[in-house]
Amino acid sequence: MIKETKNAPIFIPIHATRQEEIKSSGYQQIKYKWTDIIGGKKHTFEARLHTATPYAPAGTPSNWRVTMFVHGTPTGEKKRKYELVKLDAQANIWVSAKEWHEAAKAFVQEIATKAQNNLLKRGHFKEEN
Repeated sequence: MIKETKNAPIFIPIHATRQEEIKSSGYQQIKYKWTDIIGGKKHTFEARLHTATPYAPAGTPSNWRVTMFVHGTPTGEKKRKYELVKLDAQANIWVSAKEWHEAAKAFVQEIATKAQNNLLKRGHFKEEN
C-alpha cells in the first residue's frame, strides 16, 4: 500500500494506476484508477486526492473523492456512475452521479439546498495526516 492511500475512504489495490495532475483551474490531484469484476459486472473505480478547488469554502483541506462506474452490457444495460458519500461514522453509500452533479451545480450557483450542501460535504473525505 502506498503511504498516501492509507487514509483513503476505500481500499486502493496495489494494481491501481496512479497519475499526478495539476488541473487547469490550479488545484493539484493524485488519481488512482482500477477495475474489478463484481457480481459478474465490470466496475471501474477512481479515487482522487486533491487540494481545494476554486469553489471550495476557504480553509478546505485536501480531500478524497471516489467515483464508481458500473459498465454497461451488450444486452442494453447502460453505464452508470456513482459517487461515494459518508452515511454515518460506520458506513458509506453510493449516490448517483446525476444527484451529485445537480448538487455541485446548485452549490456553484449559490442556490443549493441544505440537503445538497450536506451531500457534497459528506462526499469529500478529509485527508488526515
